[in-house]
Amino acid sequence: MNDYSLNRSNNSTPNLSKLMILADVLQTSDLTHVDFIKRKYENLAVDYQLSISFFELFGLVSVKDNKINLKKKFLNAISDSPSVDAGKFKLVIIDGLLSASTHSLAIAEFLGLFDRVGSDMVLRLTTDERLRYSDLRNLSVELGLINYDSNTDTYVVAHNFIEKVDDAVEQVNKHALSAKRLAEILANQEIIGAEAELCVIGYERERLVSDPGLVTAIEHKALVDVAAGYDVLSWEIGTNTERFIEVKAVSINDYGFMWTINEIDCAKRLGKRYFLYLLPVIGAGKFDLTKLNMVQDPFNNVFMNEKEWTKHEKVYTISKASNSYEKKY
Repeated sequence: MNDYSLNRSNNSTPNLSKLMILADVLQTSDLTHVDFIKRKYENLAVDYQLSISFFELFGLVSVKDNKINLKKKFLNAISDSPSVDAGKFKLVIIDGLLSASTHSLAIAEFLGLFDRVGSDMVLRLTTDERLRYSDLRNLSVELGLINYDSNTDTYVVAHNFIEKVDDAVEQVNKHALSAKRLAEILANQEIIGAEAELCVIGYERERLVSDPGLVTAIEHKALVDVAAGYDVLSWEIGTNTERFIEVKAVSINDYGFMWTINEIDCAKRLGKRYFLYLLPVIGAGKFDLTKLNMVQDPFNNVFMNEKEWTKHEKVYTISKASNSYEKKY
């Protein structure tokens, strides 16, 4: 049996223009309150949460107590002029993109596609990879990190960045080979998943607040039956029918998640009574409920929906054939 990794097929990495707008807003604002910065940004661009998440990922800012704190990396990109120095800012974003490869699976996978060809670093993309990584590819081109070679239909790393990309790819491979690192990631994912389930239960209690009987009937199924195929049993207001909820803590960048065969079978069997709650992670133990994506009947609307979602086989269950145990003399 296979497990699947599913991702939205639309672009979800902010382009350079959005990142520049956020940088200008941060540079020219005396107040660093999150709501104030968000309002100023949204007067000029969309996808604030996506852009600020990338600033956090790249180590340019930290968000704490509803305030945005500028870090040294960002301050180094600020000039004395009224706007951010575009040249310096691009270099800072490139450094952030490459260093984030050990914290972002999407970026690590993207960098893992680069190959050494003589003295060049080359990126060859299949049709599926062109769609899957189009956002990161486009940002890399905007930054001047890579250039497109129409003669060979490949992307080539700009010569002045080859050493940095080479180092980043080496780090990706090093982490990919580390069993200890893998164990840490899996343990962290389990903790985040449990926290996301509790967050959703709180959300469901608020949704059903008009019917106290339904609130008390909510069950955290994952705690008592890990093979149930869903995490939370909730209810529909008015009809009192069950709502079977599978919770996935996801990156706001692509809403990608792992979906087991057992969960997929459960979703297929329960149809419109089964929901995927895709909850973006924005920090340690923090989730963005405003960007919660609730998908009803996800077997048809996600798994079978190849226009909006891509799926990749990730895990195979392997066992010996029964006759292989027989001794041969």
